[in-house]
Amino acid sequence: MTITITQLLAMRPYYRGPYGLWRGHLIRREACGWVYVSDDTAVARDPNRACGSCGRRNTEEGHDACLGELEGVQNACCGHGDLKQAYVQFCDDSLSSLHGAAAIKYFVSVGVLEGS
Repeated sequence: MTITITQLLAMRPYYRGPYGLWRGHLIRREACGWVYVSDDTAVARDPNRACGSCGRRNTEEGHDACLGELEGVQNACCGHGDLKQAYVQFCDDSLSSLHGAAAIKYFVSVGVLEGS
């Protein structure tokens, strides 16, 4: 399964006040900490919830399911529906990285996401 850029952009949540995003899920800051808006479960109790954008769980190695293991990449994140949060950090000596739309374009170029 691949995820299109259009799908990623459509999943951006509304940010305002005490709200944020965790792996594609809208979360809210409470006195006790961050909770998922959908069911008031503490994020700390369920930090590995399936992606709120594509619904898939991380791989056994801990990679985003839509990306898998990418050759030559140290760290990467699809953004979980928030284009601005996507990034890729390469293993080369420069430790160069791409963020936002540039990271998504990289994922499309290596065939793990579909362009649209």
